[in-house]
Amino acid sequence: MTSPHTPTRPLMSPQTLGQSWASLPASVSDWREGDQIGPFQLKRPLGEGGMGTVWLAEQLQPLHRDVAIKVMRQERRGALDEAYFEVERQALARLSHRVIAQIYDAGRLPDGTLFFAMEYVPGVPLDEFIRESRPSPSELARLFADICLGVQHAHQRGLIHRDLKPANLLVQRVDGVAMPKIIDFGIATSVTPAGAGSENTVAGTRAYMSPEQRMPDAAGIDARTDVYALGAVLAESLYLLAGIDTTVEIESTRMRQALTQSLGRDMPADEAALVEGLGELKDVPAELRAIAVHAMAEDRELRYVSVAAMGEDLSRWLARQPVSAMGASRWYSFRCLLRRNALLSFAVVIAVLALGVFAIAMAIQASRIAREADRANAALSELQAVTDFQTGVLLTINGESVGNRIRDELKARHRAGLEAEKLPPAAIDAQVDEMQSKLAAVNFTDIARASLDEGIFARGLAGMREKFAEKPRILAELLQSSAMAMRDLGLLQQSEAPQAEALAIRRRIFGKYHERTAVSLNEAGVLAQYQGKSVEARALFEEAIDVHSKVSGEADLAKLTAMSNLASQLQIAREYKASEALYRQVIALEAMALAADDPQLITTHNNLAVVMYQMGDYAGAEAAFLRLLDLQRKARTDDAKTLTTLNNLSATTRLQGKVIEAEAYLREAITTGSRLQGAEHRQILGFISSMGSVLNELERFDEAEAHYRRALEGRSRVLGENHADTVRSEANLAAFLIRQDRLDEAESLLRHGYAQMRISLGDESAETIFAMADVAELKRKQGLPEVAVAMLREHEAAIRRVGIGASESRLAANRLTLGKALTALGGAVNLAEAQAALEEAHAITLRTRGESHTQTRDLAGLLADLLTTRETLQPGTGHAAKAAEWAAKRNGGQSADSAR
Repeated sequence: MTSPHTPTRPLMSPQTLGQSWASLPASVSDWREGDQIGPFQLKRPLGEGGMGTVWLAEQLQPLHRDVAIKVMRQERRGALDEAYFEVERQALARLSHRVIAQIYDAGRLPDGTLFFAMEYVPGVPLDEFIRESRPSPSELARLFADICLGVQHAHQRGLIHRDLKPANLLVQRVDGVAMPKIIDFGIATSVTPAGAGSENTVAGTRAYMSPEQRMPDAAGIDARTDVYALGAVLAESLYLLAGIDTTVEIESTRMRQALTQSLGRDMPADEAALVEGLGELKDVPAELRAIAVHAMAEDRELRYVSVAAMGEDLSRWLARQPVSAMGASRWYSFRCLLRRNALLSFAVVIAVLALGVFAIAMAIQASRIAREADRANAALSELQAVTDFQTGVLLTINGESVGNRIRDELKARHRAGLEAEKLPPAAIDAQVDEMQSKLAAVNFTDIARASLDEGIFARGLAGMREKFAEKPRILAELLQSSAMAMRDLGLLQQSEAPQAEALAIRRRIFGKYHERTAVSLNEAGVLAQYQGKSVEARALFEEAIDVHSKVSGEADLAKLTAMSNLASQLQIAREYKASEALYRQVIALEAMALAADDPQLITTHNNLAVVMYQMGDYAGAEAAFLRLLDLQRKARTDDAKTLTTLNNLSATTRLQGKVIEAEAYLREAITTGSRLQGAEHRQILGFISSMGSVLNELERFDEAEAHYRRALEGRSRVLGENHADTVRSEANLAAFLIRQDRLDEAESLLRHGYAQMRISLGDESAETIFAMADVAELKRKQGLPEVAVAMLREHEAAIRRVGIGASESRLAANRLTLGKALTALGGAVNLAEAQAALEEAHAITLRTRGESHTQTRDLAGLLADLLTTRETLQPGTGHAAKAAEWAAKRNGGQSADSAR
């Protein structure tokens, strides 16, 4: 690792700058506007800090852009001061994040003065931004969520900022959106806590310092020091938001105590006196106050464990979900549910009434079941009939249907109320339309689930356990059916207890090798699969298969169901070969036991086709989907599933270069689906988006753009602007516009889409990673190849992780971007890396698209040109011969000369 005292030098040779460094003014204090300092022309001073002077300048070469030049003050030339200055330069060089100001150049001036040139941020300090712009609480929370991402990026690279405060958090508006930038890493230190006996000096701004930073000891500081500082800055920002202009003289401890009191939490009497005179914060959202308090806990063990955890709480509040800082309260969670769905008060009343009627009916039915079970206790067949009936009733409960019923009832009652007021028809229609647009953002399924859990399942489970405590067989049946119904409704956590109880009871009374035990093993595996517990799910499915084999035989349908579930788990784990083999085994056994049009057999055929598609066997997947489509049409199965098969056939043929066929399948899906489901059904909007990609590949660009925009507008209207499908459409349209070199249009779409994907899907999702790669391509086309290279290198492991199977084409596109960006940077090392990246992109495209595909031949052309350049730089190294080989591949197998 480089020592902070290692001498540095200008990163560019003086001969390349057009002006000698020796002609500089003798002192930084003599710098004047218009002076040229190496490749930089001074514009105006921006200010002075404790460590240095900052100038705004224009970089003249190799790129034209505004930069901020920070030069160490002459009077701060001591060893420790130079070390701090060097720390900031080295810290910025290690960081590459949109929220952190980037470093461009660094070195020493001829007189030995340290300097660096960094990204110029034309923003204002955070506190000034709040005073002038008066952001909403949501906008402020988004700012802090972004800041948390940037600070976490620094922590992941081993740096603690140690001086987070409003002056070091600049905010500017870009296209109307507030964007933060973190600056001044001058006193940053290692994330690793100092060891015993290490020297630990006090540095930072006292008003925002954590207790351990103010009084350093042998335990040192860690990343939670920055958590505390961000909590203090958030606390001050909330006061400013409430119109209470605090100053840095107010200690963070005092603000924390005032926020604690505002939340109605108990606090010592001697601390209560300290908060007098700080003003009221009741109008500031309680969650934001709680987040600040949690971040500023005196004991760092009680703070957020990381800045990322604090950012996650902010994102949860923005999504109207419960935040951890508020504690675990069922009533609080329910209030979040209502707020998230933005229901009017009368909507809540109607929802409760509608579900209340349903709950009463179910309660009556449960009572009948209990009475029947008592009478049938002596007869197993009668008992089974009762429990089967109860299972059937529970499994027919559909959260979406109940939610839709509530929504439709709201609309009908609203219209009836308006008609009773004898309003003109046009006015009624306008108000109904307005209400419908508001209700479009409401998740009625979530409301139904929560109400079903509270009103039916929680009470029902308690009644079952009490009523049938002495009748374990009945209790196990009821618990198992309840767990399955709750699981299928999405109440995963709530279904854990009844599922575990049902399995435990059956193991106890029946033993391991019994049909009912095997059923519970399989259902427990499904629940674990839904929860993402892959190891547990696999073990449960394997045990269920083993039990069924010994109890029921090879072709038992319950065993085949468990085998299909295990195959799906292997599919999720990307063990595609094993999954394919198991699906084929299941199909062979199901074909002997079931009719050709049986839904279970058709479902297994679909699963096999999908896994072949995922593993990249597109020809095999096409044949499997065609076989499936034939089965579905003969069975006249669910139309939505047939439409999905047509869409999948479009994808498999397109990936084989059969784009005309792909268009035909997709057009049939859109036409038939629009007639059956409506043109703005969620499934049909997805098909329309896919059609944009097909038309783009056919180079019918106007039609492609129209489909991309139609999908985006429909999803925004039907699903809301932050729905996952909507941001996917934004990313698709942005990628299209980037390919069309319409970079300004693409940037605003991509910025929102990428940011929202990170919030709703997470940084590790494939779609978020590919959106990041689109950002890299945008930067490359904007003339910033070094930024593109840095982004793709940083995320290369993640790109490779998700760029497999059907996503290999995206991996090829990323390698193409990297190859082009490295080529633009030039130099022998970069060109060698560019060649490797382009060769990998060509290999993937050749395998998936064939040698005659336009993309394959274009990549061969890029490699031919690159190797020609390498031969020019390094004559006699054999690159010319390889260039000729690639040129022949570009020209379809002919030599370059004969092709001419």
